[in-house]
Amino acid sequence: MKKTLTLFLALLVALAFIGCNAYDNKEEVAIDFINSYYSQYEKKDALEELSKSQFSATKTDAFIIQIFGDLLTEKGKEKLVANRIIPKLDVLNSTVNKAKASGFKFQKADNQVEGTLSFSALITNEHDDSKESEFEVTGLIRIVDDNEKYRVDNFGITKK
Repeated sequence: MKKTLTLFLALLVALAFIGCNAYDNKEEVAIDFINSYYSQYEKKDALEELSKSQFSATKTDAFIIQIFGDLLTEKGKEKLVANRIIPKLDVLNSTVNKAKASGFKFQKADNQVEGTLSFSALITNEHDDSKESEFEVTGLIRIVDDNEKYRVDNFGITKK
């Protein structure tokens, strides 16, 4: 009986540990994605080149892969491009040349599709004149299991 109880407790602890790590992994994917999103300020030349190509599908895909790698699901990529969330076109008319997100806070979003996290982060912008500015953003990011890898399926800024 003791042996069975010990085995059961060990299994329960292992499952709890795996569950906690899975949640942390979702947050890591979210942090990587948000940092990639703001890294577009450092890719103004590539974004300008993309704009000159009138956003051809091939060049848009190449740009998104360059910025986000495999962080997006195919459906998520299509949705974010269609809604003009990526590429981040306001970068072209901005004096910001570098942006960095930090101080992330995540929680499970209420009244949203499963896998959606609400987040807040502090964005530090470095401008062309070397001055810095900071602001807080909040938003929603949906992370799903896509072929045994967590990927972003939707993203949006709710407050800037």
